[in-house]
Amino acid sequence: MDAELARAVRRAGLAGAKLGPRRLATIHVRLARVLDLTTEPNRAALGVTGADLTADDSSLPQRIGEAAHRLGYEAVLAPSAAGSGQVLAIFLEELAPGSNADVVAVREGYRPDAGVAGDAPAA
Repeated sequence: MDAELARAVRRAGLAGAKLGPRRLATIHVRLARVLDLTTEPNRAALGVTGADLTADDSSLPQRIGEAAHRLGYEAVLAPSAAGSGQVLAIFLEELAPGSNADVVAVREGYRPDAGVAGDAPAA
């Protein structure tokens, strides 16, 4: 199961096996204004640490995301709270001219409990 989805399921007190099939999309993005919280200098400029961003209490990351949105950022790139990788939260209504978020493939029948996709990609 995807680590972010597994974390959300645990936090909601659900069992992964109870989740039905999902739609899994591949999205190519080109963005001009991204608040990058994956680097120490950028986190230090905001007075936060990686641990602050990945803690079980998500109120600080949510406040940072809300502020980034108000300031006109197109997205926030942050360390994954699930322990590995990164998360990109895109504010679609804030996309600048020349920026895009295009769905390039969709797989139907993704089963989070099995980590496999069903149908072949469709654009």
